[in-house]
Amino acid sequence: MAQHLRIIKINELNSFVASDFFQQLGNIPISPLRAMSQSVNPNAHPEDPVLIIATEENELLAYAGVLPEKIQHSSKTKVAWNSCWWGHPQKGRGATMKVLYKALQLWDKQLLFDELPQRSKQVLELVGGFLFKDYPGAHCFLRFKFKKIVARKYPSKGFLDPVLGILDACLNGLNNLRLRSSVSNGVRVEEIKGLDQESAEFIFSHQSKELVGRSLESMRWVLENPWLANDQSNQADLKKRYHFSSCAEKFEHNILKVYQTGNLIALLWISLRDGTAKTPYVFIDDGYDEIAFIALLNFLVEKNADTLITFQPDLVKMVKMNGSKFLKVKPISKTFGFPDGMKDLIEQYPVVQDGDGDVVFT
Repeated sequence: MAQHLRIIKINELNSFVASDFFQQLGNIPISPLRAMSQSVNPNAHPEDPVLIIATEENELLAYAGVLPEKIQHSSKTKVAWNSCWWGHPQKGRGATMKVLYKALQLWDKQLLFDELPQRSKQVLELVGGFLFKDYPGAHCFLRFKFKKIVARKYPSKGFLDPVLGILDACLNGLNNLRLRSSVSNGVRVEEIKGLDQESAEFIFSHQSKELVGRSLESMRWVLENPWLANDQSNQADLKKRYHFSSCAEKFEHNILKVYQTGNLIALLWISLRDGTAKTPYVFIDDGYDEIAFIALLNFLVEKNADTLITFQPDLVKMVKMNGSKFLKVKPISKTFGFPDGMKDLIEQYPVVQDGDGDVVFT
């Protein structure tokens, strides 16, 4: 049987997911919400190729997706983030590499890769033309979860749920008292729903060393165009058909502005997905790391967050200094891959925020 390679552009995404071809697929190469969001990506051109699929007799064998990006310090550099790469476990052999090679060809190898799995890194090393940089992080455990752990490992022990629930509540109540810290005099924390002019100006003043330097327009696009569905009715079907993040019981963006004696000293963008908190964007004035960290920790206690995952250098430093605050801290790292032609640019602008690429959406 002949394999067919198809390229989907930005301006074709919505019609593609609405097509009869898409509807009859078993596995799908993009979720409807992702398609809607990417179709209005302010960093993309309508003709940008963003999805490459390989099929055989209307069966999906493999796909690769990219997310067009703008580099703030190099307007001539047209790049995209790798957003997904999948091959059918039995039938995708060969097609999996074809879609990746086609994506690399279409984008002249100007692709960025964040949180690269080791296997994908090895593939890129074989392809050649890419360099890699590791970023250290921290996975912090904030709450007891005996009920969830036992339910996951021992499904037949459901009769223990009431007892374990009470145990978790008691332990976490005591632990919250330990976690919560009082803020210094003159410190005020304000949660905002969107990004106002003061926030935009503060963010811009901290982006001089960022590679991407996401614009206000791009940040608002993220906030207004989610990728994760909260609708419980079709989650099981979507998870079965699409092999990347598409659903959550609860996903939200939270933005905190931290003031000291009336002056904005920090802005913390926190995402919270089913109990796991991440820090997509963090901007802190020099010398105020501790105040920002306390504001973050108090917010996580208020939201009953189970864990915190961060690669933000200022926050990782504070986690190391305050390790006893957490039930457990696990050192982690992520690998960032980039074209070797961008080496000088990366050295000059080394800051890659946790939310750059598509990570902020999930």
